[in-house]
Amino acid sequence: MRHMKRAQPVAISFEKLRQEKKTVAVAAIVLVAAVLVAGRMGWQKGRAEVVGPAPQGAGIFSRFQVAARNIQKTVEEIRRLDIENQRLRLENAQLRQQLETAVFEGGLERSRRLTAEHAAKAEKVSGSRVGRTPASLAYRPPAHLLPQQLQALGLAQLRGKEYEKAAKIFTQLSELPREEGYRSPGHLLVTGVTWYRLKNWDIAESYFDSVLAQEKTSKSESELKLFAQARLWKALVAQQRGERARAQARLVELVDHHPRSPEAGWINRRVPTGGRHGRVPASKH
Repeated sequence: MRHMKRAQPVAISFEKLRQEKKTVAVAAIVLVAAVLVAGRMGWQKGRAEVVGPAPQGAGIFSRFQVAARNIQKTVEEIRRLDIENQRLRLENAQLRQQLETAVFEGGLERSRRLTAEHAAKAEKVSGSRVGRTPASLAYRPPAHLLPQQLQALGLAQLRGKEYEKAAKIFTQLSELPREEGYRSPGHLLVTGVTWYRLKNWDIAESYFDSVLAQEKTSKSESELKLFAQARLWKALVAQQRGERARAQARLVELVDHHPRSPEAGWINRRVPTGGRHGRVPASKH
């Protein structure tokens, strides 16, 4: 844009041009009237000032021709200025178009840079370039619903694959200060799974870790499958991050801690090696 051609100033403004045309028209009328009056009254003294120099002995017709030529010259000059103004207007329009194009291209490049920066920040915060964060979710759960009703709504949103709405509801419930039931392994696990669907590996894994943190104090047999599932989801998180060795280690941990679980049976399949190192499903032990 620095080397862009700059618009030239317009020779005559259009308002001034209109005034010139009006002045010429009035002058032409006055001039013709004065010529006729001078011809009839024989007013020769002011002839040069009204119609300009005329040939010696010229009559009223000759003076009218001189006046007509003067008027024609003025009209042609105004026409030339009008054409010049139109040309300058076209040049100014082209320059404005070039300027707008340059501004648009600059905005496009700036948008690309900002997108790359936000993607890098998202990857740093969520563990994925497309992962969403709680602050980025625009959904607001209904304020008039009870916690039990919110949980039912969140489960319905999860079944409908409305993961953003479900994650917002489950996260809000898990942060309620006097509702310990929403910090149970079951609720934390489903919250982590919802954030996994939103590709936020860090938040998802934090909820899976919260589930496993209750493993030592839990005495419920029904919660054992939740701990096995939490370990399986942690392995999936590592797989999504491209950490294959870490994912394998978590699968081994799952088999070691829950050898008879269905999740371990999915992993610990029979290997057709034929030797003593061949492994069989944990349900067979």
